[in-house]
Amino acid sequence: MNCDIYFKDGTALTRNIDFMITSEKNTVNFVLTEELDYEKITKIDVRLYSEEISTGDEGFYFMPYGYGKCTDYGIGYFRKREDMAFVNLNPHMPVFGLTHKGKCFFCIVTGMSGDAYPKMVVKDGKYSFYMQFAIDCRKPYESIAFEMHELVGKDMTYSGMAREYRRYQLAHGFIPIKKRLNKHLKYAAESLLVRVRMGWKPVPCTVAEQTTENEPPMHVACTFADVERLMRAYKLAGVEKADFELVGWNIKGHDGRWPQILPVEESLGGEAGLRSLIKKAKEYGYALTCHTNSTDAYSIADNFDRDDLIVKPDGETSVLCTHWSGGRTYNICPEKALKLAHETLPAVRELGFEGIHYIDVITAVKLRNCFHKEHPVTKRQCAEYWNELFAYAKELFGGISSECSFDHTLKNCDYV
Repeated sequence: MNCDIYFKDGTALTRNIDFMITSEKNTVNFVLTEELDYEKITKIDVRLYSEEISTGDEGFYFMPYGYGKCTDYGIGYFRKREDMAFVNLNPHMPVFGLTHKGKCFFCIVTGMSGDAYPKMVVKDGKYSFYMQFAIDCRKPYESIAFEMHELVGKDMTYSGMAREYRRYQLAHGFIPIKKRLNKHLKYAAESLLVRVRMGWKPVPCTVAEQTTENEPPMHVACTFADVERLMRAYKLAGVEKADFELVGWNIKGHDGRWPQILPVEESLGGEAGLRSLIKKAKEYGYALTCHTNSTDAYSIADNFDRDDLIVKPDGETSVLCTHWSGGRTYNICPEKALKLAHETLPAVRELGFEGIHYIDVITAVKLRNCFHKEHPVTKRQCAEYWNELFAYAKELFGGISSECSFDHTLKNCDYV
């Protein structure tokens, strides 16, 4: 296939790269088979469509939602534009679609999907589309691979692309919500979600590395007694089904000391206040669920361990550019996150929480590598660990939810 190869010395080369190509019904599978000098390569752009596309041509392209300067996420048209090269570096799905002059295809990345980014180039009124694979001067942990699905007739639309992707996901382990329905999911579908943020320390944080001596004070916005009064008001208003999801109920509030969760924050009413609230929720017929986190770590936590953190290729510890309430936010290795979940979540369940448990962040961020010598993790393995973590939490509480729309861990996530 025709590809642009970019090298770490700043040069680039356009040439054909050998792919193994197989066909099945309306789908053509491509797997890169040529052995390349990956230590010198930063990225490879695979051209997805060889025919010329000019400004004003009929048709459209589909690009998954992400972040960046290009506003044509979703459906874009071949309108007049200045010369540009746009790479969607945060695609929420590893896909791309195109309809042009009676032809329609939908591309699904199946190998190195965590490092694949749709790319659009406009030059002199001509459009080109690629799937960019980040190599970063390392041999890929799996073969670069993708499928091209030909769509015809009524499926030559964005809706047809969505149906094709749904068929693909169902054929690869995804289970429709109707087939995994349990009493908790049924209740969630019929109830009103009430998300209650109870307490937090200042953001942006004033102290990066917090200790019990220098920790900023926590603002109390809503105590367990306040939530009970809120429930009573909902009941008096005739709301029969509601899911009250507590955020910041844990030690020192919202993002206060992850991965430490307990003890229950005393200034909100402590464990006794929480257990009383859970009892009252059951009397009202309401669900009471909570928010936890399995990706962030703060040095103030009593179970903080630097060995649990992601290590970058240069050997440095991975941290977020934004520091949340707990201070400097370290990124937990996905393998270690699963271990920590097994250590901490059973005690949360024992408090009496039951229903659709909320785990922060996971479906809002890209897959992560870890280069720790003792627990290296590829992006493929990251998805597997996070999926397993969701499955474990779902087994404990009855359901699982998260935020945003990255689909790498949606196999075991009930809603986002």
